[in-house]
Amino acid sequence: MPVVGLLGWPALLLAAALAIFGNLKGRSSALAYGALLTLPAAWYLGNTPGFRTIGFFLPAFHLASAFALSKGHRSLAWAIITPFVGFLFWVGAVVVSQ
Repeated sequence: MPVVGLLGWPALLLAAALAIFGNLKGRSSALAYGALLTLPAAWYLGNTPGFRTIGFFLPAFHLASAFALSKGHRSLAWAIITPFVGFLFWVGAVVVSQ
């Protein structure tokens, strides 16, 4: 499997798993790694006309959630990462329904 195949859906699913794991265990480093994994997809979506604004914010959700978690605000960290997970499920549903 080429490297490009690892940067699409597998990376986004791993980033979502890292976000959930990081918030559950209180590890902001897991959220930072998740932000790195979302960079290729964010770059791709940022260059798509329909997702130009949301594409660049995908890694920001992870980083903001990691910052909130590092300051001890667990509920705020969950609230910040929720749009990323919701967007991921929505795009997944659109892809599967085609």
